[in-house]
Amino acid sequence: MEEKKDKQGPEAEGSKEKNTSNVTVSEFMSPDFATVSETSNLRTAIKIMLNQKVSGLPVVNASNFLVGVISEKDLLISASSSSLDNPIKFCKTPNTLKTNTTYKEALLKMLKLNHKWLPVIDENKKILGLVTRAGLLKFLLEN
Repeated sequence: MEEKKDKQGPEAEGSKEKNTSNVTVSEFMSPDFATVSETSNLRTAIKIMLNQKVSGLPVVNASNFLVGVISEKDLLISASSSSLDNPIKFCKTPNTLKTNTTYKEALLKMLKLNHKWLPVIDENKKILGLVTRAGLLKFLLEN
């Protein structure tokens, strides 16, 4: 007697996988995110990162425009050779996404760069949201 196997994946009964080829990051980016000011010190950046349980932060100016990003590694390197009261040192040429970037483009860019997250900005570099690896996975499950 042959054993019946339950179908799984896209072939499963009732499964309706959404085509992600035309979906843009504006549809699934996280609008809630922590930032750190470009004038902050190491101590402040570390506290924000630990409290928010994130591995990096967008760095913004007084007008909330993206001026860079800082990672756990950046903080560890700086903290190993200077006081926690010193200003943060951060990457001033961050990789970013635009709101019209597709799901697939965002995914491929994050994989190629080995980034856990990327900021989404408008044409003026105002930060609108973040796309994270977890957000990409959540979107896949829900669609």
